Amino acid sequence: MFPVGIAVIGILVELNFRGFQMGRLLTLLGQSPAGKLGAILIAALAFSFDPFMVRVFHHLHWIAVWDGLVWGPPVADPESLCHHGGPHGGSVDPLRLAQTLVRVNQLRGEHK
Repeated sequence: MFPVGIAVIGILVELNFRGFQMGRLLTLLGQSPAGKLGAILIAALAFSFDPFMVRVFHHLHWIAVWDGLVWGPPVADPESLCHHGGPHGGSVDPLRLAQTLVRVNQLRGEHK
């Protein structure tokens, strides 16, 4: 049940921030490049400083800014489905690599 609950929370958070908030910000700020950039930045920061993110992930909530900046442009420009493949690799792969490197360094420190 726990993984299903996490998946549901993730879907609802994405719908809220990428769907509702980003859509409202784009409507408010307009479809100009400056409006899209403003909407992306505000949504990324709002997502990062969500009380749940701060409480659960502590200082790691800043990773959500990176996620918002990478996933924001495809949401702001939904005309092309090609935009959605690159951000996944751009947001997930560097974070996975960083986590692996940190864990390897931790394991090396434990075996000395």
